[in-house]
Order: sequence, then structure tokens, then C-alpha cells
Amino acid sequence: MGKTTLLDAWAVRERERGGLRFLTATCVEMEQGFIFSVARQLLEPLLRDQPSHEETLGQVLRTPAPEGLAAELHTLYMFLAELSRESAYVLVIDDVHFADEHSLRWLSYLSRRVADLRLLVVLSGWFGEHRLLNELCAGHVLTPGSLTLDGVAHLLGATLGATPEPAFATACHEFTGGAPYLVSRLLRVLADVGLCPVDANVRTAGELAAQAVNDQVNRCLVAQPEATRRLVRVLALLGGDTQGHVVAAMADLHPRRLEEHLTRLRRLSILAESTPTRFSHPLIRQAVLDRMPDLAIEYATAASLLHRDQAPTARTAACLLHAGPLGEPWVVPVLLDAAYQARDMGEHGLRLSYLRRALREPVAGEERIGLLMELAKAELFGDPAAAARRLREVLSLLTDPEARAKASGVLATALKLSRRAPEALPVLDAAIDMLDAEQHWELRLHLEAQIVQIGLEEFATIPAALAKLESLRSRGLSGSTPGERACLAALALHAMAGHGSAKETADLAARALSGGLWVAGPGGLLSCLSIVALIVADRWDEAQGWLAELSAQAIRHPLPWLRLMSAYGSVVMSHRDGALEDGATTGLDMLAEIGEGAGYSVMTLVAVVANCLMDAGSIPQAGQLLTRHAARDMPEAAWDRGTFLFSLGRLRLARGEHSAAVSALLECGRHQDTSHITNPAITPWLSRLALAYLGLGERERALEAAERELELSRRWGTPRAIGVSLGALGLVTGGSHGLDQLREAVGTIDEARAKLEQARIRLDLGLMLIQAGELAEARDVLRVAQERSALCQAPELSKRIQVALRGAGGRPRAAQPSAVLSRSEHEVAHLAVSGCTNKEIAGRLYVTPRTVEIHLTSTYRKLGISGRGQLAEAMRRLEN
Repeated sequence: MGKTTLLDAWAVRERERGGLRFLTATCVEMEQGFIFSVARQLLEPLLRDQPSHEETLGQVLRTPAPEGLAAELHTLYMFLAELSRESAYVLVIDDVHFADEHSLRWLSYLSRRVADLRLLVVLSGWFGEHRLLNELCAGHVLTPGSLTLDGVAHLLGATLGATPEPAFATACHEFTGGAPYLVSRLLRVLADVGLCPVDANVRTAGELAAQAVNDQVNRCLVAQPEATRRLVRVLALLGGDTQGHVVAAMADLHPRRLEEHLTRLRRLSILAESTPTRFSHPLIRQAVLDRMPDLAIEYATAASLLHRDQAPTARTAACLLHAGPLGEPWVVPVLLDAAYQARDMGEHGLRLSYLRRALREPVAGEERIGLLMELAKAELFGDPAAAARRLREVLSLLTDPEARAKASGVLATALKLSRRAPEALPVLDAAIDMLDAEQHWELRLHLEAQIVQIGLEEFATIPAALAKLESLRSRGLSGSTPGERACLAALALHAMAGHGSAKETADLAARALSGGLWVAGPGGLLSCLSIVALIVADRWDEAQGWLAELSAQAIRHPLPWLRLMSAYGSVVMSHRDGALEDGATTGLDMLAEIGEGAGYSVMTLVAVVANCLMDAGSIPQAGQLLTRHAARDMPEAAWDRGTFLFSLGRLRLARGEHSAAVSALLECGRHQDTSHITNPAITPWLSRLALAYLGLGERERALEAAERELELSRRWGTPRAIGVSLGALGLVTGGSHGLDQLREAVGTIDEARAKLEQARIRLDLGLMLIQAGELAEARDVLRVAQERSALCQAPELSKRIQVALRGAGGRPRAAQPSAVLSRSEHEVAHLAVSGCTNKEIAGRLYVTPRTVEIHLTSTYRKLGISGRGQLAEAMRRLEN
């Protein structure tokens, strides 16, 4: 089914209309040597009806002059001209590319004169390969493409007698690429087995499609010359844009004969009509490969030829992947170079494949050590246990103390990621002991910082980390070297946990980042955590600058854990700024993209995304998210588990499940205490516990919890943390004293960049004022709350404020689309105005295209425009 079917269908339709007489011919390759073979097919049947022309025309067709065809061509033309005076004729010629030379000359002669005749010439074939065929293309040319999805669905329904379900039709279209001859083969197979076109049968249809293609390819190739079959095998091995002389050499063809056989394969629809050369469907290439028994040997030969020809590294390496060990000195460098290219392109799986293949070569000494180290780094976050095994082998081969210490740092990270942190610290201690205190001072500092980072992440190793922190704190580190800055980042992490004020924490984090953001090496996480410390300390402007740099680093070094940290920082900032929809979208997209392959835990990201959803009023969605990730809970994880338990407690409180909320929040508190994390700016579990106790009527316990959190918040020292704790205490205290505390909370929270909390605390104050009968003050407070909530993405909170304002006797202003864009919306809008596509914006901001679409849609709504074409002017109005 293809050009021939199209031609036949057209001819049938025109015959049914009447008024035309048809002369038909089908060209075949074996008759190319017969003079005027096509002309004879067309015209000889007419000689029986026109005996007067038998003598002249019969002589031309049967014994033409070998040279000087002008007279014969004109005779044939005049014969058709005379016929067309009596009736309109159509010449239908299929596969004209197989026509003999004399017939092609006649058709070319005729095509230049056909406009004067009642004659239509309709041809099908592969054009562009022959001068005369090119001349025939001067007329109207149709180039049939692949069948559309709707076309395939229609054929499925017509063949199988039932309307296909959407996924089934889509799968069949993808299996065949819409290639008509593959579709027809698949239809026959599906009909033979009586497969019902329902979505549940997609996998079976895929298996049948592969078999159908395999059978079709076998039938096509079995009748072809050995040289053609040899060429198609070479192309299957090498893939697309390989140099022609390399293909010819492998196929044992003279370069001048190459195009002849490529043309043959295009005519068979094995190859696409495209440049560079490629198979018309991936299944066809696979079918060819399936018929080749000695692939390893074939690939080895291909790789050697490609290397000798200085082909691109990736192409040579792709053949080496399928070849056995060659033992040639060039093999490992080629595979390593390909692995570096794959790393730079973010092709993590391909990078691993190249490195593992390189290790199968007979390598030893320094070359093996370097290869093992590179492979261990590549496996570190996806398969840390395997990385640890390779690094232990590296350590057994190394003798230099500095090299051993660096390898030990990577090994410690691998052990930590394998949940074997207690094994990691002795490795680091041993590495430090083998280093000279003066000569390797910097390296020792990096390893000590790593002890803190790893040690603080699990209960069992916290004591060792605290001991190391005391040692670092006593040294008066200035941050003048990378090693000192790594240690300052470790100290900032501990201070952020509540063992220092916000000012002290921010100072340590700023000094840690003073030399720039570093992400390479085992201590890269500490640099990222310094940015988190700035966020928690409410150093917004500094944090935003570093987050932009982190996003850029995540693009340059597409490591899963780095993308995770970039997304986490972005979501935390969005949540604290009230951009709840932005934060939830970014976080959910990252969780869907990264799955379980980040290396580091995703639980902190899950928790903050759940908080965004709850604050936006999407309680059911938050519950589904927390339930879905509950299986990843790690009881021994110090930092990650507490935030998850806090979000779980918040969820239960939002549902009104006060007893269950108390249980979850108390567990959160015990976990945080054991983890030495007391900062309410990270997990304000005590204020939520106080509200849960209040819901149960346990006022004394509620007061105790709220007062304890306020004390911790004052110690931390940010207006945001103090305002949140004061607001909770005011609710628990109640009465006039509670009102005073809530008024103080409003004044305090207004000093922070916290629009959402400003609106929420004002709502709490307004409701208490209504209860106290202070309606005038309540209206004033609630109107400001309404203004603040309009700046956030919190529709449920806005509704509650409007209800309260009515209860106070006020008249809520009609909700208007907010023209205030979030930080993410601003970034996306400006890039869109600059001409970037959604895909380009996603790449620059390191988010998914879906996230970009959501931000743009929200921006259009807020600005009151219909699309991108109005965005530039709307942004100018907004910013002026």
C-alpha cells in the first residue's frame, strides 16, 4: 500500500466517472533491457483496433533503430495525437523508474507536447535519479507522505470491524511510523489473529508489529542481490550519517556503485528518501540486525574502520558498545572521550555504558585506576553500592596518600548514599590521618567538612559530626581558601539547625559562598546547603542570586541531585513568597521527572511541595502526595524525615484530625530533638502542635508548646519566625492578652517578606476581633489581609478573608485578577518577550516545558491578555 495503491485508486475512480479511455503499463526491473517495453505495453493492444497503423507502428515498437530515435519518437507521438482527436486518453504508468531507456525518451518527448493533446499522462515512481526522469517531474508532482494518526485509526476500524480505542490507534501509528506498506502488513497480521483494538492490547500489537516488519523486511531482501543485502547490514550497523566511502568499504562495494544500491533500498522503502541516509522506520533497522548472527564481529570491524577514517567519536564508540574486547590501544581513549561527551549532554545512561564497556578492555595500572574512578563517579548517585565496590578497588591500587585521600572522599559519599554512613566516617578519618598536616592542609579541611555533612544526616553519626564541629569552630577559619569555605559551610549547616542565630548563620553561609558556588566533588552539597541557610535566615536577595547561579550550574552539570537541589531552593522561595501554584508546579514536575534517581532523598522536596498545596487549599492533593511518598520514609535520616513528619502533622490538622495531628507532630518533635534540629524557621512543629492541642481542648499543653516555640524563634531572630510563633501563641492564649499578642504578631511579620503569613495572621486577628465585638478594627485588619492575600496564590485563604470581612460588616472588594507576577512568572515572561520558545525557556530555567506553559497561562490571566503576541506591551505597562 503506497504509490501503486494510490494510483490504482485514482484510476478506478476516474474510470467510474466515464468519458476517458485508459492505457496502462507497469514497469519491472527485469524488462529494462527490452527496447520500448513500456510503450509496447501501452500501445500494442490498440494495434488490434487500428490495423492501418500496424505496419508503421509495429515496425517502431518491435525493431526500432538503435540510434537516432527522433523519427520513431515523432511517429509514436503522432499516433497518440490522432487517437486523442477522437477521444480523451489517459496513460497510466506505474514504477516508471524501471522503464527502459527508449520508453523514457519517448515519455520525455511526449511530456513536452502533451499540452496540445486531449491526453493525460499519470506516472508513479522514484524521481530525481535520472535526467529523463527529472524532465518528467516538470509536471504536477504529488509526494505521498506517511499516513496520519486519523488515517491509521480509520484503516484499523475498517479492517478489524471495530473503532480502535485511542491508545491502541496511537500505538499502531507509532509502531509503523505511518508508513503505508508497514501499516498494511500490520493490518493483515492483526486481522489474522483477530486482535481486538482496545488499549489493553497495545503491548500485543507492538509484538505483532515487530514480527510483521521482520517478515516484510525478510521478504523484501531475500530477492535482492547479495551486494544490496550486504549494504543494508552495514547501514544497520553504522546507523545514519556515516561517510559514503566507509559504508562502501565495509560493504565491499565500489563507491560508484553505492548510490545504485542505496536507490534500490529506497525503492523497497527499506530506506527513507532523505539525507543523511536513514531507515524508514527503527523497526526495519532492528529487523535487519535480528537477521545478523555475528554482530559482535561485525561491530568490531565497523568500529575499526570508523576509527581509521577519523569518524566522530560517538559513532565509533556506539559500535564498540556491541563489540567484544579488541585489545587495541585506541579503544579506551575513544570510549572515554565518548563518555565525557555523553556527560556534558546529560546522557547519564550512555555515559555509564561507555565506561563499563571500556572496563572490559585489558587495561591495567594508571589507566585502570583512572577508568575505575571515572566509572565510580558516574555510578555514584544511580548505583552507589557499585561505585563503592569500584572505589575500594581503586584504593587497593593507589599508593600516593593524596590520591588515596581524594578517592576516600568519593568512597565516603558512595557509602553514605548506600545508607552506610557509619562506614563512611572511618574512611574519612583514615584518609585524614594519612595526610601530612602542613602539606595537605586544604585537602584535610575538605575531608573534615565532609565528616560534618555526612555525620549530621543520620542519628548514628551525629556525635562524630558534633565533635568535628567543635574542632572546626575553635580554629577561627577566615574563608580565604576553598577548604576553609567548605568548613564554614559545615558550620553554617549546624547553625541553621538552631545552634546559632539567623545573623550568625547568614554570615557563615555568605563567607562559605564568598569564593563562588562549587558543586564538583564530594562536598558540593555543602555549597548548595549554604544557599538554603540564606533562605531560612530571610536573606532573600542574596539567596535569589545564588539560586540563579545554582540553576545555571544544574544546566552545565546535569546531575540529578543538583537538579533536585535547584528545584528545592526554588520551591522553598516560592512557598515563602506566597507563590504557591508556582512552587507546587515546579516541585511536582521535578518529582515526576527525577523519580528515585536523584541519589539524595527527595523527602524534603515532597514536604515543601505538600506545604504549598495545603496553603493553596489543595488538601486532598497534598494528602495524595504524602501518602505516595510515605514508603520512602527513612527513620534514621536526621534532616529529611523531620520536614516530612511536620507536613504530615499539618495535613492531619487541616483535616480536623486533632488527635492524629498531635501524634504526628510529637513524633516530628522527638525526631528533631534527636537530630539536634531546634530551629522553628525550618519546622515550626510546636506552634502547629499548640493548635492541635487547642482543638482537643488541652489549653495548658497548647500554651506550653506555643511559648516554647516563641522562645526558640526569638533566639533565631527573624521577624518571620517570631511573627508565626506569636500568632500561634495569640490564638492559644485568647482574650485580650491573645489579641495583644496577635497585634504584635502582625507588626512583627510585616517586617518580613511574607505576604502569605501577613494575610493569614491578620485573618486570625480579624476573627478574634469579631468575637470580641471590635468590628471597626476587624474590618480595617481584614481589608489589609485581603490586599495581602491578593498578592499570593492562595484562593482558599482569600475566600475565608472575604467571609470574615462580611461577618465584620464590611463589603469585600470584588476579586480582581492580580497583575502582580511571581518571581518565576517574571523570569518566564521576560524570556518569552526576548523571543525564546517554551522549550528554550525550560532549558534556561531548568524546569519542564509544562511548567513554562503554566507560568505563561497564569501571566496572561493576570495581565488580562490572550497570548504571547500581547505580552511585550503588557510587560512594559506593568513595569512602568
